[in-house]
Amino acid sequence: MASLTLDVVLFARAVRRHWGLENKVHWVMEGCFHEDQSRACAGRAAENLATLRRSALKMRNKETATKRNIKGKQLNAGWNHAY
Repeated sequence: MASLTLDVVLFARAVRRHWGLENKVHWVMEGCFHEDQSRACAGRAAENLATLRRSALKMRNKETATKRNIKGKQLNAGWNHAY
């Protein structure tokens, strides 16, 4: 039992925000980068790789030249170095 008393509307809003973040960021990171399968654990390797992945995701989201989804843009970047 939580010590904080919330009304139903406030609690529902908090849950929706949590799952909104989960769906927007974490699910994409797992689906595109397979982040949960990463075995990097020495030193700061996991943090550094997470920073690189999030930077790549931000760059991909800003790219508007093609009408492909995130996975398609990732394929374009892998096939074409100029992209």
